Amino acid sequence: LSKDEAMIEYTKTVMKLLSESVTSSPVNNFNNNTNTTKTISLDDIAFPRRQKSNNLIDLHSNTLLTNLTSNGIANVVINRPKRGNSFNYQFWLEFQSAMNTINKDSQCKVVILSGSEKNFSSGMDLEVFNQFQNVLDNEKCESHKREGFENILQFFQDTISLPESLVIPVIAKVSGYCIGGAVDLITSCDLRYCTKDTIFSIKETDLALVADIGTLQRLPKLIGHQKSLELAYTGRVFTGKEAEEMGLVLKCFDTYDELDKYVNDIAESIASKSPITITCYV
Repeated sequence: LSKDEAMIEYTKTVMKLLSESVTSSPVNNFNNNTNTTKTISLDDIAFPRRQKSNNLIDLHSNTLLTNLTSNGIANVVINRPKRGNSFNYQFWLEFQSAMNTINKDSQCKVVILSGSEKNFSSGMDLEVFNQFQNVLDNEKCESHKREGFENILQFFQDTISLPESLVIPVIAKVSGYCIGGAVDLITSCDLRYCTKDTIFSIKETDLALVADIGTLQRLPKLIGHQKSLELAYTGRVFTGKEAEEMGLVLKCFDTYDELDKYVNDIAESIASKSPITITCYV
């Protein structure tokens, strides 16, 4: 064959192979299947809180207790009493689920986030740090390891920021211990109240860690730069009374019952207002 004839034959062969490939390609077969992608209408986009979502009661959480009152108050209670209400990995996933459910439910008008009377939360469960380290140790590539570290850190930061990103107010009702990651969490809430004997601490400092999933970003805006530095540098304990004086909480109470009543009264007042108006303030 001449050079031109060889090129013509080559082109015919390639075109034939391409034709057969297209006919039997996975993409073509996929396109012939029934489309199972969920359709999102413009109505869903315009009014996201009208979409049907899981009910708070149906979440079946192992780390949270959740309910929605008849007047629109969503109660989210951290519930790991045997572990000081610390945040294990399951908590992070279930907290995400609860916040996302609330954000899509137009019946929810305000959130009260709490722990128990004796323990709001002792912060991050140390087992999470072990899991964190094991994941990174299994990666041999240093570049991928750094990428993995940043991705995990971003996951925690995004989750702790969910109260701040909700379209309705979140009230932190704090009593007992509020340590480490728990301080990160309450700084993401819109309103904070506590008992006068509540114990706070940016405990990460004593563990040679950095409080970088919310505290360092938000605390200076709440209590000022210099006071934030002092608390971060020392990791010292401070009480609810001092938290009120520095502006971390709006008000502290002598007893848990007083705290509980006041927070519920505030929540009921908010829930009675126009939801659209309240959303504009958040």
